[in-house]
Amino acid sequence: ETLDFYPDGMNPRSDFHLKIPIIRQLEVTADDDHVSVDEKSDVSFPKHPIERLKPSEFDSSYTVGELADFARCQLRYQLGNVLRVPLLEEGINAEDSSDLDLAIRRTLSHIERRLDSAEIENQINDVLEKYPDIMNNITESAARSTLRHHIESYLNSDISTTMLSAKSLSFNQQIHARTNGHIISGRMDRIFQDQSGNWHIANFKTTDLHDTASCTPEMQLLAFLFFSSNPSENSVTITFFFTKENEIEQLHFNRTELDDIMDFWHKQIGLLQKGENRKNLEHCYICPYADSQDQCVVNDPSCESSAITKVF
Repeated sequence: ETLDFYPDGMNPRSDFHLKIPIIRQLEVTADDDHVSVDEKSDVSFPKHPIERLKPSEFDSSYTVGELADFARCQLRYQLGNVLRVPLLEEGINAEDSSDLDLAIRRTLSHIERRLDSAEIENQINDVLEKYPDIMNNITESAARSTLRHHIESYLNSDISTTMLSAKSLSFNQQIHARTNGHIISGRMDRIFQDQSGNWHIANFKTTDLHDTASCTPEMQLLAFLFFSSNPSENSVTITFFFTKENEIEQLHFNRTELDDIMDFWHKQIGLLQKGENRKNLEHCYICPYADSQDQCVVNDPSCESSAITKVF
């Protein structure tokens, strides 16, 4: 056999040949330096040398947000997390919203005491310096006004009293845990103990609170992550604070609930891995992939089902 060599990428050199012996069967001999080759023997391969891939239940990694989206609506997960279809938003586009959302959440999670008006302005200056991309598509004045509104909303809320008087406090904690062969990861803006020693998780939300039930999937998974990383703790309270309208959604979890919660999520992961993409028609009115008439952008009858399994 010969191997053509193209030194300039176009024309081969005829004087360059590389002999490649093809060995079909090896025979062990007494001499370790000598191998006997039988050119006449054919190599037989097993009919199925590799085990078939399983369509579901294989090890994988998911974020809390991804799984929560799938539980709310399977089709929403496919559009947003798999196909990466842009959100149907008016005004600020999805990328700008993400930058601003991150800046607001990071700012609120690091506030440790009450701030006066001058300190709030200093805080805003620090945010704009740290996150300059905020002003790519909105004016500095609009960015300052938005940041000021969310900071003041938090400081004037009842939940800030509990957070700012915490005994033990951690900011921006990224936690992951393994379950049934899968890895789930999530972020917690604040983890703290109140004056009575009870554990709390608080996440800041910059969107509107449309539906309290839509918070439950994310809260369940955060509770799982907390219990997994704190084996000696038996309860935790999870609060979502919606800074835009000064609203909260709060749930309390006990370790005794964990088995039932994770049984549900193991089933959800199995459905996700099988590629299920049914619509949850009850979710359309708050879905970022619905039009002004609350109709899904995907007009495919095969995806339509209002019988999505509910656990909330």
